[in-house]
Amino acid sequence: MPDGPQHKRIALALWAVVGALGVVAAVLFARAQGREDPGQISDEIFDHGALDAAWMDAPQAMETGASLGLKPNLKAAQVVIPNRPHDMEEAPDPSMRDQVKRRRTFALTTDARGLRRTDAWDGEEYAVPAPGTRVLCVGPSISLGWGVPETESYPTLLGQRLGVEVINAGAPAAEPGGLARWVETQGAGLDADLLVVLLRPDYPVPDPYVSYARAIERMASAVSPVPLVVALPPLSTFDGQMPELERLHGPGPKALQRDVQAIVAALGDRPVLPLTATFRERARRAQPRPGETLVTLERTQAQHRLLVLPSQGAYLEAAAPAPAATGDDGWLHPDAMSIAPAVLEAFESNPHLREPLFFDGGHPDAEGYALIAQEVAGWIRAQGLLGN
Repeated sequence: MPDGPQHKRIALALWAVVGALGVVAAVLFARAQGREDPGQISDEIFDHGALDAAWMDAPQAMETGASLGLKPNLKAAQVVIPNRPHDMEEAPDPSMRDQVKRRRTFALTTDARGLRRTDAWDGEEYAVPAPGTRVLCVGPSISLGWGVPETESYPTLLGQRLGVEVINAGAPAAEPGGLARWVETQGAGLDADLLVVLLRPDYPVPDPYVSYARAIERMASAVSPVPLVVALPPLSTFDGQMPELERLHGPGPKALQRDVQAIVAALGDRPVLPLTATFRERARRAQPRPGETLVTLERTQAQHRLLVLPSQGAYLEAAAPAPAATGDDGWLHPDAMSIAPAVLEAFESNPHLREPLFFDGGHPDAEGYALIAQEVAGWIRAQGLLGN
């Protein structure tokens, strides 16, 4: 990926799309397989040419929609990422990146299409026509199951709950237009009986809700008459998309409500399942394991507070970072901090500090992915989308 300002723009776009720094950190930690430099800690998982072409709208690239951005035929590639909330500025700054001591490792196996498979996958491709009921799950890194084994990803757990075959078409850093291209060129031929899109708008672009609705309708047209439903990924209280939502809808909790309202209005009659409220209600009732402390982040324009759960007592209070400036292109400045440094330092100093249902301030942990699968499965059943 390019260096300098363009590199930071790409990093910021990845941040905005996935709602956390997991993909950015992996890109910057990622190295060639074989680890030619002994200081390199992750295998290379990204097909950078396809990633730039499909997701970043690079004008010089061929936008074929043929790739989800992951290298094909990965075999248990090892990915090392932060295991705590983190900020976009921690990735490009080596001195800050080196301070991320809380890390987790997970493995990725992909087939010839770049679709995630179990690490025990035997090479068998998806049969077309499908031998039974098949659900296609499309979305960004949360849909992929970023940070956990394939067996703990939401698509795998969804398939178990519904008793059907599920294809995991998760794409790290995916934005709506790139996923629409993939569904049109690749997904439509996979003979699915239902398309579940776990995706939010690309908030920094002009008219994000309009472009989002257009992308969803392109996917729906590509698989018609197969039904398409939309689930909105849950947002952590540390999520890096919060500044974008507040830029669009004003500060405070109402930004989340207004975002859902805008999405529902843009999609018309299409079924939409918001997940953030469910996650936050579950988190408020969470009980810590022995020795650990559960926290949530409360933001105001002046202050960031870590609150202990379930008591809501104060764990830490710190001055909020300066509000991020927005450039003429509509992007928040790439050097902006969205989380108070003292908050990040608290996680490093206490390895038993965590937010319920998330591991890095943007991506669910195993319990969070299981909750997504539970909610989506119940929603599909309630609507009778698979006739069961």
